[in-house]
Amino acid sequence: MTTDHGDLAELVRAVTLGVDGVLDLAGGVGEEIAALLPGGRVAGVRLEDGAAVVRIVAAYDTDLRALAARVRREVLELSPATLHRVDVLVDDVRRPDLPPDPTPEVTTTRLVPVPPAPAARRPR
Repeated sequence: MTTDHGDLAELVRAVTLGVDGVLDLAGGVGEEIAALLPGGRVAGVRLEDGAAVVRIVAAYDTDLRALAARVRREVLELSPATLHRVDVLVDDVRRPDLPPDPTPEVTTTRLVPVPPAPAARRPR
């Protein structure tokens, strides 16, 4: 599949939001992550040199490592010729039954990417 940068960013956004356990995409205060497009921005998505970075809001009680793996797998399947790496940053975790805080507290945080799970060891 061939797409331009803007179309790919929108596809990454849509696919990420379709993964069970992802409540929203996030763009942080003072640390905005967005794909710049001629018509606007795709908040929570950055595309650069064959890599995608997505910042998500995850559902509470979700295995974050498994969620990041699902997001990675789904996004990589979009355009394997274009994307070679997907980094998933969990920006926030909240209960799905509660609305997002309209005035989040501004804090300084250090986001840590959720690494892929280690490969399973074979029994000897």
